[in-house]
Amino acid sequence: MGRLSNISGKEAIKIFEKFGYILDHQTGSHMILWHDSKPTLSVPNHQELAPGLLRSLIRLERINQSEPGYIEAQKLLKTYQNNLKVIQYRMQLEANATETLDDIYNRAESLAQSPPTNRESYILELQDLIKELKTIKPGTTAYTDAQKLMVSAEKRLKS
Repeated sequence: MGRLSNISGKEAIKIFEKFGYILDHQTGSHMILWHDSKPTLSVPNHQELAPGLLRSLIRLERINQSEPGYIEAQKLLKTYQNNLKVIQYRMQLEANATETLDDIYNRAESLAQSPPTNRESYILELQDLIKELKTIKPGTTAYTDAQKLMVSAEKRLKS
């Protein structure tokens, strides 16, 4: 297979439709193509498809259901799709945790520089920060820092 030019997911769909594939549905950012005698394809709706992914899709398109290994390939494809969903979920958790922690750091810094004159307002602000820190999930890179910050905030509540 020669060098592949960069194409979008939508352009890839148009090409596969010329080979008898039908756009069945879309799940998240992935467009699912169906063919009556070839493997189902999952094409990301991205501006640019990675050449390796495009190469793999082209190879899959060439497989017939009657070929040995077809069922095994479909199982592996399903495993890949499930793993991809887990990875996407974890990436979203990581992004949310990082964003939450950055916001909390900014609020804590602002609170330290300009503490409220009223002790009750200060306590409410600390409690709100602690509540948000508890939303950061274990397994994210922000979790350890969030735990340290939470211990510090809880100490300040007690003093």
